[in-house]
Amino acid sequence: MPALDSALLRTFDPASSLLRKQWGEILLTHTLDESFIPIIRIVKGVILEGMSELPGEMLATVNPRVVYIGQVPNAMDRFEDYITVTLDGDEKIIYEGSMD
Repeated sequence: MPALDSALLRTFDPASSLLRKQWGEILLTHTLDESFIPIIRIVKGVILEGMSELPGEMLATVNPRVVYIGQVPNAMDRFEDYITVTLDGDEKIIYEGSMD
């Protein structure tokens, strides 16, 4: 899974309307459940503080391009809204900024 960089958006409600305008942001949230499926379809990545209620196979089916990193301690406190982060899905690493 290649690395990607994009702006970070926190939680479902504020992200939902912005993401519908353009594909490509990274969602930061506590957990994922079925209510997030519409937004998972249009994001590039997901950073999850806790555990997902959705199985990995379902995430891959909903959006095969999504980069997912879960169980990131204190993720909601560590990252600010709209900063650019780079996700490395293979190594499960999050970098602040763009890694060109």
